[in-house]
Amino acid sequence: MKTFKTCTYIILCTLALVSCKKEESFNLPEMTEQEKTQAQTIEGAWTEFTPFNELKPKSFILDANGEAKSTNMINNEYKKWWVSNNNLCILSQTVDSKNDTLAFGLKAISSDVMVLEQNNSEYTYKKETIK
Repeated sequence: MKTFKTCTYIILCTLALVSCKKEESFNLPEMTEQEKTQAQTIEGAWTEFTPFNELKPKSFILDANGEAKSTNMINNEYKKWWVSNNNLCILSQTVDSKNDTLAFGLKAISSDVMVLEQNNSEYTYKKETIK
């Protein structure tokens, strides 16, 4: 009986540790050829076209490997990105360390301007040269 209790205790402790482990890996979803083409168009550094705060414009970098980095985003730190169904999808981490997926409609894309849409609001970004 003592062995049973010990084994049960070990199993419960192991389950508790495994369930509390932070998820570190994230596999990007597969993209169609059209989505890959869109993704290649929007790779790079983007900054708000008309920033609310000119001293701290919101900006982000979308790397070719699916990594994302954000600057001056108040509530989210961008981590990963991909294109799906004409949406820019961004995996972000909130200030309280929770993962969140943001989806922005790709309303317009050119070589130097991108217009995103979310919740009936439009966000215009200009492409920056990475130094």
